[in-house]
Formats: sequence, structure tokens, C-alpha cells
Amino acid sequence: MFLFHYLVSFIVILSLIVFIHEFGHYIVAKKFGVKIEEFAIGFGKELWGFNDKSGTRWKFCLIPLGGYVKMFGDQNAASAPDQQMKQKKLTKKEREGAFLFKPLYQRFLVVLAGPLANYLLAIVILFFLFCKFGISSSTSLVTEVLPDSPASEAGLIEGDMIAVIEGKKIKDFNDIQQIVQISANMPLDFTIERDGGFFDVTITPEEKSTKDFLGNEIKTGLLGIRSDKIVYREVGVVDAALLSVTEVVDMTVLSLKVVKQLILGQRSLSDLGGPVKIAKYSGQVTKKSLAKDEDGKRNLYLIFWFIAIISINLGFANLLPIPMLDGGHLFLYTIEAVRGKELSANVQELVFKVGFAFLLLIFAFVTISDIKFLLAG
Repeated sequence: MFLFHYLVSFIVILSLIVFIHEFGHYIVAKKFGVKIEEFAIGFGKELWGFNDKSGTRWKFCLIPLGGYVKMFGDQNAASAPDQQMKQKKLTKKEREGAFLFKPLYQRFLVVLAGPLANYLLAIVILFFLFCKFGISSSTSLVTEVLPDSPASEAGLIEGDMIAVIEGKKIKDFNDIQQIVQISANMPLDFTIERDGGFFDVTITPEEKSTKDFLGNEIKTGLLGIRSDKIVYREVGVVDAALLSVTEVVDMTVLSLKVVKQLILGQRSLSDLGGPVKIAKYSGQVTKKSLAKDEDGKRNLYLIFWFIAIISINLGFANLLPIPMLDGGHLFLYTIEAVRGKELSANVQELVFKVGFAFLLLIFAFVTISDIKFLLAG
């Protein structure tokens, strides 16, 4: 039952997010008159499906680790162009329905629509959460400095206000946490407000093992400060909309910083999360959401928050310029726009093969890392 709960939670949550992603591709492709051959959730053997009036096969497949929209003119589920189709004699109707022959800007928008759909899903969820629950956070006022901590060694004291970190203006304690947690052992430039004046100081967060709100042991960067000045406020529709967009932008910027750290070797690939880790968190969040608190209420907002976070991450990951991913296609389209013509068939085939091998390698690595994380509890 334990494994069943985690597996079902993972499949339902991931399938919903993947459906939204693929539906983004689908709706824009249909708008441009592209014929859709398959709309699949999962990979491998088909478990269940049906054909709609336009001939599209909608199906659920055995391996629930993604999905795809296969358009007329695609060689495979990864939307690699079918170069042989260019040599075939097509009717006018077939040519008009082939993704391969659509104008460059239309192909670009169709591919971009998937990640944008994930971002839109996150924005909508966060919008309703902000409208329903408002915002609660600690201010950037330091109310305690732990002894022998990086903050203490840097001279921070109770009553200091953290104004700026690495050029980013700090609004609340959440801003501090977002930056510090991914910056263990990395020097950060702070601007501190004290007694009406400002001064600059460099502080290096230390890496420590702690537990997240689900009880998982994680390694994170810490300064050694606390703030107990909790601020709660309700927000209107306009503020909620602005806050939801800002939150998505902030998370995307944070993800870019993590990618930069990975490229520079400042962060280990083991910090990445794969399907096993997502499955574990899916089960934990679902369980916590459905459990009743002391007031007899269920914290269903947690599962929606989790869906928004995973959706943002999926959208961001797909925009990375890696062949086989949406970002890889967009990168090739950008090259085509600059050159005035697409890359040769042989070059494109090589690019997709290299991209496929790279993704398999990353998938294997993060899965092994996830299993170690799971066994470590």
C-alpha cells in the first residue's frame, strides 16, 4: 500500500503536468493547421486510447515518465523532422498539414507553447493560492544570530536588516533563503542596514544537513540567522496576479543560477532530482495534504503548490538548449533563422543522436542518485 500510494501520486501529478505541457503544443499546432497523429501520456506500449474525429490517437502508455505530441512530419515522438518526407510527393492537403513544411515562426511557436503552458499552469495555481490564503513571511530583520555561524563571524548582530544580496534587493526572509540555500560554500556580497546606515560585507554560507518540511534530510546553505517577525497580509486579485508572475520569474532565475553552478562545477549533479525523487516527494506531499491538522482541516493547498513547483521545473528544463528537448528544437530554429536555411539532414541527425545519448546519461545518473537518496531516508 505504501508503494502503491507513492506510485499513484506520482503518476497522477506527473500526468497532469505533462498533459498541460503537451496540450500547449497541441493547441497551437492545431491553430496553425498541423495534423496531429498522436497525443500520448507516457511512453512505450499503449494501455488505453481512442481516436477523435480528426484522426488523432489519444492514448495512455505503459511508462509514465513523460509524453509527446506526434505531428505529421515528425520522424518520432521527439519531433525529429522526417527528412525522407521532403523527397515524397505529397498532396497539397498533406503538405499543408505537415509540421515539417510550416513557416519557421509557426514551428517555433508550436515548440515554445509546451514550456509556456507549464509556466501558465504554475501562474494560475499560485494566483488562486495567493487569493485564497494571502501571504505570510518573515521580514529581513535579523532577530537572532547563532554563535559560531557565518553570520556571527561576519559581524552581523540582532536588529540588522539584510537589504541586498548579490545585487538583489531583499523584500523578506524568503528572498534570503532562496539565495543562501543554493550557495553553500560560495562567498556572497551583502548590504546590511544598521542604525539608519548601510555597509557591505561578504559572507560565505556553510553547508549543513537539515530537514525539509516533509522530514527529508537535505544539504543546504545556512547563514546562522533567524527572524521571528512574521508578517501576514491578504492580497487582492491584481496583487495576486503580480505576485504569481513574480514568483515564477524568481524561481526561473534561481534555476538558471543552479544550472550555472552545475556548469562551473560549484554544484554536484547529485543535487538534481529525477523520477524516483519526484515520486517520493509526490507521495509525501499527497499524504501530508490529505491528513487532517489539529483543526480537522486538510492542507490541500500543499499539493497544488507542489504541482506548481514541478510544472515550473518541467517548463524550465524543456527550455534548455539540449537536443531532443523543446529548447534544443528552438536552438536549431534560431540557427536556421540566422543562417537563412536549416542545417543539413546529416547534421540534424547527428545532433539528435548526441542529444539522446546525453539525456540517457543524465537520466541514468539522476536515477542512481535518487535511489541513494531514497535508501538514505
